[in-house]
Amino acid sequence: MEQYGWLSLLPPLTAIVLALTTRRILLSLLIGVAFGALIYNHGQPLAALQTFFVDYLLANLYDFKTPEFVHKNFDKLKAFCFTLAMGAMVGLITVSGGMRGLVERVLPWASSRRRGQVLISLLGLAIFFDDYANMLLLGGTTRPLADRLKISREKLAYLIDSTAAPVAGMALVSTWVAVEIQYIASGVDSLPQAVQMEGIELFLASMPYRFYPIWALFFVFLIAGLERDFGPMLSAERKCLDDKAERDPLFDAPTNDADVTSHWLNAALPIITTVGVVAYWLYASGLQAVNAETPPLEPTLINIFGNASPYDALVFGALSGILVALIMILPQRIIPLQSLGWGMLQGAWAMTPALAILWFSGALATTTSSEPDVPGLGTGAYLAELTRGSIPLWLLPTVTFALSAAMAFSTGTSWGTMAIIMPLAIELTYGLMTGDGLTLETSPLLSAVVGTVLAGAIFGDHCSPLSDTTILSSQSCGCNHIAHVNTQMPYALTVGTASIVCGTLPVALGASVWVCHAVGVAALIAVVFFLGRRPELK
Repeated sequence: MEQYGWLSLLPPLTAIVLALTTRRILLSLLIGVAFGALIYNHGQPLAALQTFFVDYLLANLYDFKTPEFVHKNFDKLKAFCFTLAMGAMVGLITVSGGMRGLVERVLPWASSRRRGQVLISLLGLAIFFDDYANMLLLGGTTRPLADRLKISREKLAYLIDSTAAPVAGMALVSTWVAVEIQYIASGVDSLPQAVQMEGIELFLASMPYRFYPIWALFFVFLIAGLERDFGPMLSAERKCLDDKAERDPLFDAPTNDADVTSHWLNAALPIITTVGVVAYWLYASGLQAVNAETPPLEPTLINIFGNASPYDALVFGALSGILVALIMILPQRIIPLQSLGWGMLQGAWAMTPALAILWFSGALATTTSSEPDVPGLGTGAYLAELTRGSIPLWLLPTVTFALSAAMAFSTGTSWGTMAIIMPLAIELTYGLMTGDGLTLETSPLLSAVVGTVLAGAIFGDHCSPLSDTTILSSQSCGCNHIAHVNTQMPYALTVGTASIVCGTLPVALGASVWVCHAVGVAALIAVVFFLGRRPELK
């Protein structure tokens, strides 16, 4: 394979710099891909055009060059289908009023400030399948409850924002899962062919190492259950209790009381169906693959789910959920058929920016590939050689966490951050591991790095005033956007700091990941007890 040296760094660096300066992630990715095609073809424009369209863009939709691997050729298209279908189902059960009915069903349980905050947090977990649906739905439906219980708009926005992305990013059935698996698969595909690993296998293995989203969810319930706050959030809560909270007319839009409300089962059953079909398909396809091996593998859950067909499971699960929703909703004639179709179309359309990011990021990952049969520049291999000995292995998870957080904070997009950093991080980590004699079987370092990329992207997104989810949560909750950023950031920084001190550093030094979780949870409890104050006690 031809060596491009420092030139191999230019495509991803171009994409990163443009994303940071223009905050237009799609254009930045495309320019990075085009730059990679030019470098690969030594500046020849016509050859670069063919590489750009055929080898980078088209090949990342369907791998027409390797028909012998036809079962993998459609994986990205299946990820696209699932994401669109999931968006359509979310739109369907939302426009039909099922989600509103589900939320309103449980609202009467909240009879105190503590119960109200815990309920809002639980609802954030319940709507695990999409972060946008979580924020847009809960903001409007729980705002009257928060006002009645004198929970500040800042606290409401925090509770919703800090559960939405973490739970969607961790859930096995969500609009995030196929995208995350595909980002990981893009990095795995750049590794030597001898590495037998699937994207879902590394996705599942990285779960325990996602310290920030796990601890962010715990911190939400800690704050809500103990009714203790600190920093700007404490001031906001006290102002609300004293009826001195300021309402910004620009953000304090009235809730839409004309929205349709229907039976809560119209939302619950399609979601349960989707989860059930996905779980069944994963288990059945994985068990079949395990038994088909020669000799058959031991049918453990790790082997079963690691050898499953995740994209088939996700597609059929989402389509089953849509079918059940239509069977339930159509006979009730809740809203006109045209409105149902429009709701599904809007839900699917809302996912198209994410699909474009997924497509273009896969193309950018191809430009950096070190595989001999791929027209890549060998960026990961060059970085591994360049940094071997200069970046200690024990520092890699922390570096990737901080880098992902910084980029997500600057660009306002967690998906764009994962798209750019994930393939490079996987290839770099694998190169450094093999250089130090470590294997995937004996070291959890690669799983830790993958987890920290996903976690760091969500951390930076939570702190960023440019993030679409931060903007949506403040808008849906009727909270001034800057006030939401200022009150949420100390909490996010607390969890982020704990993620480094008690998570990424010790786990890379050999500490048990479960011991890290125990220490991190204890540290967060101590912070809330020492710094937190009850808002009503002055």
